[in-house]
Amino acid sequence: MIRVLGIGSPFGDDAAGWRVIEHLRGRVPEGVELLALDRPGAALLRWFEGMDGVVLIDAIRSGGRPGAVRSLSLDALDGLPESPSTHGFGLAHALRLAGAMGVLPPRLAIHAIELGGLERDGLTPEVEAAARALAESLARDLGGDGIKFETLQP
Repeated sequence: MIRVLGIGSPFGDDAAGWRVIEHLRGRVPEGVELLALDRPGAALLRWFEGMDGVVLIDAIRSGGRPGAVRSLSLDALDGLPESPSTHGFGLAHALRLAGAMGVLPPRLAIHAIELGGLERDGLTPEVEAAARALAESLARDLGGDGIKFETLQP
């Protein structure tokens, strides 16, 4: 089973992960579960249990162009600024904890959308377009082309 987790909050572009999940609803095959999580922090680890693969989608602030979509490995995530997530205990922290505890899923894909702003309702046009494009790509991959997972455990 594959679980797709959109991580976010209701603040401006930080809702990008949620928006990707909205765009995916009704477009993924059986055996793929879609969830939108509100700043899960360390509780993210519980959503890895029993999964063959996990796809994580989050907004990041790394100094890139707003709306830029990046696929990241665990190593690349570690190379970003200390807290690239907009959340206090962000994605990088949660994944480091999962690795230390030995609870990472066997296969993992991380997609990040560079945010523009947090001070508005809804997404900026660049981030909305990125969320839609990422959802299109993921829908194709989940439907047959295959997700490009990083294999973490044999």
